Amino acid sequence: MHFGKTTQRVLTHKIGAKCGAVYIDGAFKSWLKKQIGDENYKELDPRNASQKISSHAMEGKQMRALMKTFDDYKRKFCGDHRDIKMDLPEPLDDLTVGKQVLGGELTITN
Repeated sequence: MHFGKTTQRVLTHKIGAKCGAVYIDGAFKSWLKKQIGDENYKELDPRNASQKISSHAMEGKQMRALMKTFDDYKRKFCGDHRDIKMDLPEPLDDLTVGKQVLGGELTITN
């Protein structure tokens, strides 16, 4: 063993920047916020409502539940998918806003 001068070795190589899924999640959250409005979004994710759309690690419980459902659809998505319908968690489980959210059901059109 030699504890003298330390040399650094690269054990792994980065193969890319941020993964595309991160951008899809961020776009979904931004779209969702536009669909349901700032106040409703704040109810869904109070930790991040006033901040920039953030990563999964910073999400509140309701947003994590919604993003898990979204992630399931995202992984299965192919170009010929029909509209996707997702139930919003409490406290938005009875929300109606425009055509995209009826009775707490969010519709993502193809």
